[in-house]
Amino acid sequence: MSTLLDSSVPDWLVTMPKVELHVHLEGTLNPATLLTLARRYDVDLGIGDEQPVDSLFKYGNFTEFIETFTMCSDCLRTAADLGQAVDAYAVDLSRQGVRYAELHFNPEPHLRRRSIAMADALEHMNAARERARLRDGLELRWIADGVRDAASGPVSADRTVDWKIDAGHDSGIVALGLGGNEVGNPAGTFARAFERARRAGFHVVAHAGEAAGPESIWEAIELLGAERIGHGIAAARDPALMTMLRERRIPLEICPTSNLRTGVIASDELLPLETFLKAGVRFSINSDDPPMFGTSLVSEYALVTSLLDLDRRQVATIVADTINQSFADDSTKARLLRELRDHTPFD
Repeated sequence: MSTLLDSSVPDWLVTMPKVELHVHLEGTLNPATLLTLARRYDVDLGIGDEQPVDSLFKYGNFTEFIETFTMCSDCLRTAADLGQAVDAYAVDLSRQGVRYAELHFNPEPHLRRRSIAMADALEHMNAARERARLRDGLELRWIADGVRDAASGPVSADRTVDWKIDAGHDSGIVALGLGGNEVGNPAGTFARAFERARRAGFHVVAHAGEAAGPESIWEAIELLGAERIGHGIAAARDPALMTMLRERRIPLEICPTSNLRTGVIASDELLPLETFLKAGVRFSINSDDPPMFGTSLVSEYALVTSLLDLDRRQVATIVADTINQSFADDSTKARLLRELRDHTPFD
């Protein structure tokens, strides 16, 4: 797996101004931080003292990944922990040339399982967001997720919408999302919450077509009004869906290594990226839960650049479209596009 420091990754790819649209705050904890938090809160990680923490990050299937993700989330016990996670990941993003990122987080399980109120979480997360902006010029935004397979069911999304409305549009929250296991948890269950979020002026996105088939993507779009689809690689199996995605210009948030490590695809050669390109389906490149998959955004770009044999200008064109897919305001998009064009002309 390529890393940020690999000599195989060209300098221009590291320094190119980039954006990330699909990464989970709870999944950004590196092994050292995770171990520190686990010891602080006496969380049993299920590994012996002699085993490295990253031995946790091996999954036989998508369900095993979800279980590990939940265990990592349980190590975040206070609002201050969430702020520290933002601080740490912001430094990592800046080292990779990332200028803007939208981070998913799961507020309802944090309250239900760990007694962290969303208002408190946002206070610490936004303090870290401001530090990142002042230190590195990095802009961060939040996507507050409902969780498909939460023990609270659709209440997970309903409460999240209540909190988002209370927090307002100046809180850094740009969208309502939907994560968790698709299988057995249909999108329609969450339709009311998504309608309320749209009426309140928030964008809406949903994970779909990751562990389930094309029908999950149809549901996310038709029942939830999803403006972007998290993962969505199953779309390649449905020509009618591909046509709809192209015509409506609904982008897919592709996370290559994530899909490989969770067993959604058997090898990186099975990523349908070329299919999407030829069909005119928009997509972005993302890292999902980078330490949990031994990757980074730069690594993901290096992988896709190699698989598709892209040159520097072609990569910049993908980044430019990703900027336009983001939920940044128009002035921020314009600035990001200028920075990108100064680095690598495109079009």
